[in-house]
Amino acid sequence: MPDCILHYGFPKTGSTAIQRALSEHLADPRFVYSHFQDPIHDHGNHSRAMATAFSDRPEVYHTHVAEGVSAGMLLQERGRLLGRLDDEITALAERTFLLSNESLSFLRINGLHRLRQFLEERHLSTRPVGYIRTLRENFEASFVEKLKHRQSSLDDFFEGRAIGPRSQITTLDKVFGQANVLIWKYERRSFPGGCVVADFCQRLGIDRPAVIDREANRSLCLPAVQLLLTYRHFLPASPPGRRTIEQNSALIAVLGEIAGPRFRFHPLLLEPVIREHGNHLDWLEERVGASLRDGMDDDAGPSIRSEEDLLDFSPESLDWLAWRTGCAAGSLAGKDPRAVAEAVDRLRKIAVAEQVAAQRKAVGLPARLRQRSRRLLASFGRWSR
Repeated sequence: MPDCILHYGFPKTGSTAIQRALSEHLADPRFVYSHFQDPIHDHGNHSRAMATAFSDRPEVYHTHVAEGVSAGMLLQERGRLLGRLDDEITALAERTFLLSNESLSFLRINGLHRLRQFLEERHLSTRPVGYIRTLRENFEASFVEKLKHRQSSLDDFFEGRAIGPRSQITTLDKVFGQANVLIWKYERRSFPGGCVVADFCQRLGIDRPAVIDREANRSLCLPAVQLLLTYRHFLPASPPGRRTIEQNSALIAVLGEIAGPRFRFHPLLLEPVIREHGNHLDWLEERVGASLRDGMDDDAGPSIRSEEDLLDFSPESLDWLAWRTGCAAGSLAGKDPRAVAEAVDRLRKIAVAEQVAAQRKAVGLPARLRQRSRRLLASFGRWSR
């Protein structure tokens, strides 16, 4: 029976690099990476498509909410996506099918049962596989990912927060069987060449793609996180729509230009959570077969202890923001957080304008080359006569 490998991507475990390498450059004829998702710019991330196809309530998926997509539109889209997925499976022959989803928890147990049944009816067995970071890194990565999608409060993030993705793993175990659910520790120093794509392919017997973007979806540093949180906290949310999503992506991309120390939580901030949910950590470590406590006591370097720390901007980050928005160095020093948020909003508008200009340039160059080729051919035709 052919397999379906279902990659579940917990935050900052190289999912984007894996998705782009396999969706764009997979050359191993024994494997097929699904392209049933839409739109194409999802770059191999099947999260949105799987939420639409298998969730009880796809209309509350965060991207659909942000775009203002109606339940009626999603019902039509569900039928189209399931049809495309069915066509891909029909054409598999004996090859192994690859799916990758970063939001499996959104499907909940009913959606996962629906997915398993869909695959089993087409004679596919399913093996969920994925990575997990250390406890501290998992908290940090989860907070930044939520911040990218509008979370704006440290207190809200930690309210009722359990340790790690235990509930997601438990649900996968219930639906697919614990023996079929593989979970590996994300530890770059143990990967071949420090590359998660190489490790992923080696574990699953996939020939490594020739092209790998190891910088895909780079983490935001501490100053970038501080500026983004300030923008989220002090300015109202934009109305739903594709344009809002694109502008948000442009802002996050330009914030990635800032150099600075890594974003980290101070051990004292995590201590109460560990005290309350320590048994969850024990369970996770037993399930993974490795310690997830690395760096728990490391308090060297800048780290976040409270909400106030997130609004304590370095002079260098404020000068970078002033420079990037065309203001004089030092012009944001001593300003209140709202003024900084307004500067970040100006940065967002600049980032969008730069992105549009780059897209026009990319489209314009081929057009100019085609025009020049036509002129050369015309000249050659006149000369040959």
